[in-house]
Amino acid sequence: MIQRMWLAAAVIAFGALASCSLPLRRVGACSVEQHTRVLLDEDAMEWIAIEHGLCVGSDGGEDQLRELLSGKPYLPGAGFMIDLSDPELREQMKDESPESRVALEYFAGLQVLEARLVLDEHGDPTLWRRMKTGPVLELINSRMAPVDFPVSGMPELDAASVESLERAKDEGRRIWTLTPDGLVFEGPVSAAFAERCRVDWKSDGAPEPSFDGTTLKLEFPNRNGGSPWSTEIVGRAAWNASTAETLRFLESHGFQVQSAETYAQLRAAAGLP
Repeated sequence: MIQRMWLAAAVIAFGALASCSLPLRRVGACSVEQHTRVLLDEDAMEWIAIEHGLCVGSDGGEDQLRELLSGKPYLPGAGFMIDLSDPELREQMKDESPESRVALEYFAGLQVLEARLVLDEHGDPTLWRRMKTGPVLELINSRMAPVDFPVSGMPELDAASVESLERAKDEGRRIWTLTPDGLVFEGPVSAAFAERCRVDWKSDGAPEPSFDGTTLKLEFPNRNGGSPWSTEIVGRAAWNASTAETLRFLESHGFQVQSAETYAQLRAAAGLP
């Protein structure tokens, strides 16, 4: 559940970032496969982005690809990528929504642990990156308004509940916590909202909501088929990159592309589905 919450924020932030009037970068992908898992001990998220069907533009593409492989934090996206350290981007984002600014701040702490070029199972040039972001819950508890963070299965908050939760947040209370079994919401809400949760609760496999007259507790269990990873295909670009053309470009500019066998080994070592 926390993976889906975080990815929902990523989609919101990416849409806002993409709307900024910055020149498009010159490395893109036909599709982006993303895998995330929570690192409980670190309050962090491990993130593997696999950008299939790589396309490298002749105008600045080589330089950007070298930056990507050296560990510069770019937010992946089908079609183009965004440089999270770009001062012009950060200046423009001051006028965006509070949620997007918080997400930009969160993404700016992205650490790239591994980056390499490989051939995927279809023989397409692919950018493999393993990254880490955090802290996850600190961001949600201290910076994100309760009403603005989408959680599947949770009814819309009423005004009284929003007021109570905002007051609890201002007092430093942690409303969201992580356990090995999933995400837990525990916060002050109205009796009407608690009753609506009891009637409309849609989180299969979770305990019934509990309410003591002031504090509501909801549990959102992980449902990844036994895998610690949550997987999504974020999007697809409007074009199909030419595999032969991209491989010729990479070879002529001295980039090393590892085999499909190496790609399979990377997936297996990470325990990806």
